[in-house]
This record gives sequence, structure tokens and C-alpha cells, in this order.
Amino acid sequence: MTAVGTMLRRQLGESRWFLGLAASALFGLGWLSAFIACRVERRFREVTGEEAERFTQFTRGMGGAAMDFSSLAFQVMFWSHPFVFLILCTWAISRGTAAVAGELERGTLDVTLSRPVSRAEYLATQVIVAVLGFLVLAAALVVGNRVGGLYNPVSDPPTAMALIMPATNLALVGLAVYGYSLLCGSWDVVRWRPNLFSATVTIAGYVAGVASTFPTLSDWEWIGRFSVFKAFDPVEVAVTGATFAPHAAALGAVAAAGIVLAFVVFLRRDLPSNT
Repeated sequence: MTAVGTMLRRQLGESRWFLGLAASALFGLGWLSAFIACRVERRFREVTGEEAERFTQFTRGMGGAAMDFSSLAFQVMFWSHPFVFLILCTWAISRGTAAVAGELERGTLDVTLSRPVSRAEYLATQVIVAVLGFLVLAAALVVGNRVGGLYNPVSDPPTAMALIMPATNLALVGLAVYGYSLLCGSWDVVRWRPNLFSATVTIAGYVAGVASTFPTLSDWEWIGRFSVFKAFDPVEVAVTGATFAPHAAALGAVAAAGIVLAFVVFLRRDLPSNT
């Protein structure tokens, strides 16, 4: 087995429990979204009059401007819940800050690089494992939704293909968070500082994205442009797909910029010796 293959196997082995628990949680949230969709759709068809108007306002508030009250929209409107973002961003930040700063703090990076492996190959394996993790997490959400849909049927059940675009968009949000987390961790020697900075930036971005949607804060709508979370609208992506390409490009650019700069920093920096 090559050195790169060995590192991949090691990274996957070390993160399997964390990734497994995160995937299980998203599977459960996917199932929960199907349960909620079933109950909300049933209630939506039953209510009339003033109650129907209030219920319409509630579901439109959850789903956004693109909410068309279809079964597909009901299924994915819960995907922008903070619990979903929390799991995804925890994986992104933990993998990003552990790649360099975490290994230096543990004293294992110099041992790894003393073997026939370059810095670029080492960091590339870290990125590959992180990307594989996002694919697993996105798939867990889709599979959980489809399995939950078997026990909580809606009038027009969406196919797995219809859920792939919003799941991909969600994974790209996580990849963007991973990009700047990796950059923060690539130049530090301890993990707590990049963890703190990445978590602060992520929380601030989420708050900015939410605040920019409040009608009472219309003067501050521009702050949403600085939030990666603003580039995720699961109902719009699932129903029309009009914003998927531009949002995917923007999120991909943020992720690529962070990863490329992390490579530049890591390849040029001096690494402290633990011997």
C-alpha cells in the first residue's frame, strides 16, 4: 500500500466514529423531515378560513418565497434547520482545524512527514477525507428522508433524484466552512485558536444570513451577502433549481479559495519539531 493510501486509511479510521454518529444524526433528521412533511401536508389540506391563512404564512415562513406547498417543498423545508447546519459545520470545522494544527498539537505531523510523503500529498488526503465525509452526510440526509417517507407518506412522494440537488447544495455549504477552517488551521500550532475563529465566523455568518431575511431589518439585508448560509434555500433549489448553479459556484469558490490558500500556507511555513 502506498503512503497516500496508508494516510487515507488512517484518517478514515480515526474519523469513522465521528462520521458515523453525524451520519446517523442526519439520517434521523431526514426521517424527521418526512414525518413533519406528512403531518404538515395533512394539516394544510384540512384547515380552512382564517386558520388556513395563518398556516399558509407559517409554511411560507419556513419554506421561503419559493414555497409552492407541494409535497417536495414540505419534505425539504426542514433542511435549513439549525440542527442540520450544526452537524454539518461540526464536521467541517473539526476536520479543517485538525488537518495541520491538530496534528502539530498531538505531535504526530513530523512523524508522518518523515516518511516518503510530501506535504502536498499529506494535505490532499485530509481534503479527500473531508469531501468524502460531506458526501456521506448528504447521502444520509437523503436516505433518511426516503426511508421516513415509507412510513409517513405524502400525496406526491418526491424521488431520491429530486432531493439530490438540495442535498448537494447543503454539502457545498459545509465545504465552504471547511475551506476557511482548513486555512485557519494551516498556519497555527494549536487547535483551539482556529477552532474558536472558525466557529465565531460560522455563527456570525449564520446570524447574518437569518437577520438579512427579517422585514424589520431590511436596511441590513446586504449583510446576507457575506454569509455562506444565504446560498442555501432548499425549497427553491428543490422546486425550481434556478439558484442552484450560481449558489454552487459561489460556495465552491469560497471552498476552493480556502483550500488553495491552505496549501500555499502549509507548503511555505516552518513546522516546529517535536523531537
